[in-house]
Amino acid sequence: MESDKIVRFCAENDLLLDNNALNFFLLIDSEYIVFNIISKFKNDFDKKFITRKVIFENKKYFKDIILDLDIEESKKINYFNKLENYFNKLDNRNKNVLVEDYDIISKKINLGDFVEHFRFRFNEMKNYLINRKGFDNIISINKISNIKSKNSIIGIVFDKKITKNGNILLEVEDLTGRIKVLLNKDRFLDIFDDICLDSVIGINGVGNKEIIFIDDIFFCDSKIEIIKKSNINESVAFIGDIHIGSIYFLEEGFVNFINFLNSGKDEALNIKYLFIIGDLISGVGVYPGQENELKIKKIKDQYAKFYEFIKKIRKDIEIIIISGNHDGVRLAEPQPKINKKYAENIYSMKNVFICNNPTNFIIGKNKDFSGFKILAYHGFSYMYYLNNVSKFILNKFINSPEKLMSYFLKNRHLAPDYSSTYSFPVNNELIIKDVPDIFISGHLHKSGFDYYNNILMISCSSWETQTPYQKKAGIVPDFCKVPIFNLKTREIKVMDFNKKVENKNGN
Repeated sequence: MESDKIVRFCAENDLLLDNNALNFFLLIDSEYIVFNIISKFKNDFDKKFITRKVIFENKKYFKDIILDLDIEESKKINYFNKLENYFNKLDNRNKNVLVEDYDIISKKINLGDFVEHFRFRFNEMKNYLINRKGFDNIISINKISNIKSKNSIIGIVFDKKITKNGNILLEVEDLTGRIKVLLNKDRFLDIFDDICLDSVIGINGVGNKEIIFIDDIFFCDSKIEIIKKSNINESVAFIGDIHIGSIYFLEEGFVNFINFLNSGKDEALNIKYLFIIGDLISGVGVYPGQENELKIKKIKDQYAKFYEFIKKIRKDIEIIIISGNHDGVRLAEPQPKINKKYAENIYSMKNVFICNNPTNFIIGKNKDFSGFKILAYHGFSYMYYLNNVSKFILNKFINSPEKLMSYFLKNRHLAPDYSSTYSFPVNNELIIKDVPDIFISGHLHKSGFDYYNNILMISCSSWETQTPYQKKAGIVPDFCKVPIFNLKTREIKVMDFNKKVENKNGN
């Protein structure tokens, strides 16, 4: 069975599938059967995109299709066993940490990939707006008439500016066209900075096909209604930006933290999960002149040193690792897992999960509790907004990144402006598809936490002192501080392993 045929058939039927889903269908070597399964799926489900998650959530459905096939019994059993093995492999992951894994697609990029990227972004994100209260009778831009009337549209922000009169003028586009929309300064000027280029918004207003005067604006936004508490008393710790290999690395503080985890104290024994949010090492050649700031000059040696530290952590702690911009991976996001050739020893550890950046997780799930959804993103896109959005500059959010993080939850994207990060236009994993209970980031080396629409936002400190670059950028880093979140009480405790001083608690 050729993969190109499956992709072509899906395209002809207005369906998209990721690489994981493609591999699933390749388990079946019959073109006739695969096409029938896809056609039946399209008829039975209102889905435009087939992913491994979609397949896994509907595994009984796919098994039943195979059992109902009018084919030889031996072939039916063979196909069923292949599917059963596939699902068992997913089922057999550690139940305490569920990883929403995905394959990073690497290929030669052409113009069509960018078109498809934004097309998918628009189609995916408009679903977050369609059922909003007070936002209905939505039409496409090409359906707006010459006659002045009420209109509701969804579009991607193509351009924004302030007019001579101080009003906000946007250009938004959908798959059918582009139109200008005007926001009155007296009502909307305070949200000018919240509107991001390339973000998807909903608009209610009055006008014609030339311009719409906005009455209401809707962001994709992220919100959770239920504040979860686990039925089991256990905790999760968050760290990042360790930068092993740097001359600024605070080894004593990091050893203090590991010794605490292994101390046998009740609050240490209660920690069952440890997230490491990228930049495990300092890397090599990340910026000009970096070789003068390195104590360990080779990437492989830096990861070997990291392994020497984490192998000492007690084995009942699940360690979850994502990549950062200093790790041995490409800069373009989403970033793949750390390359195994650099970190083979780390991959051999049974309690370690090495994952892409960003990745969604569920921890603490059991038969009586659905678990906490955690979105982990290193945060490379953040500097763009800190340098380009006026309210972030004026309020010095560079030293309060936990406040900055609400911006991405509101726009429901980790890099809504396409130019804000090195972005690979094939994967759309920077969209916040599932609203998390906890949103965790690093990169800015600042410790802090805050809440947005009941979503806990945590920013991690680093394990190196202030670098010359940070001094130039005005970043005053925190270091050796570890936020610890209790899944049952929701208490947040920030422990300082440099000065051994505890910070305030939070709810």
